Amino acid sequence: MSLSDDILVLLSYYSAPYHVTRTRLYEMRRKTDHAMARSVSEAAMRTTLHRLAKRGLIEKKPDGWVMNITGRKYLVDRIPFVHRNHAPRTDSKKLIIVFDIPEVIRKKRDWLRIELKASGFVMLQQSVWFGPPISSDFADALRKANVLPYLKFFEARKADILGTDQKIPSRRR
Repeated sequence: MSLSDDILVLLSYYSAPYHVTRTRLYEMRRKTDHAMARSVSEAAMRTTLHRLAKRGLIEKKPDGWVMNITGRKYLVDRIPFVHRNHAPRTDSKKLIIVFDIPEVIRKKRDWLRIELKASGFVMLQQSVWFGPPISSDFADALRKANVLPYLKFFEARKADILGTDQKIPSRRR
């Protein structure tokens, strides 16, 4: 994704002052592409933020940069599979999602990681995530993005594997 797209995706989740936006952008890009993370200069970041503001997609408020309605519409038009409803579910069941999305559609893979994190999932490995059951809106977004063939879903339940009276053996000699 371009720097503008990355900033818009970032600001669609939370508003933040410049230094926090820059740090989060660096972290987001570092997870996907090390070279791009280092290539964002201070000047490029500030220039891109001001250009987005000039286009009317974001606004500078006292508490930081904020995406406005125009920016949200633009982002949804630009990235049609963007998912926005991140309401946590109260089910006691947990879900493990494993994916292997090809490099050719890296944009969708990056999007999926952002959405999983925003939905309350925790990364166990780059393509293995653990979290709550997904909402029907998120399932629809996955269908729209055409990534379902690359995903595997596993339900995780708490189980007493060792039994209540068994102890883990110690390694003392």
